[in-house]
Amino acid sequence: MVVGDRLQLWFSSPTGDSSDSVICTMPCTSNAEALDLQDLHREVWGLSKAPRESAITVDPSEFQTYPDNDQDW
Repeated sequence: MVVGDRLQLWFSSPTGDSSDSVICTMPCTSNAEALDLQDLHREVWGLSKAPRESAITVDPSEFQTYPDNDQDW
């Protein structure tokens, strides 16, 4: 998973036990480099491509809205 200029690599236990999972954070020189390294990592390990931010769409109706006026809460 890419967060800004950092690539987070999540490794789970071969047994599937969540207590054995590890998250490594790799600092990169830019967001573009982090995305490229993510693609390379996933390709080497035979994983499906991660969606890019521009490919992610969200339906605005899924967002929770709140009234502007505090008295309406």
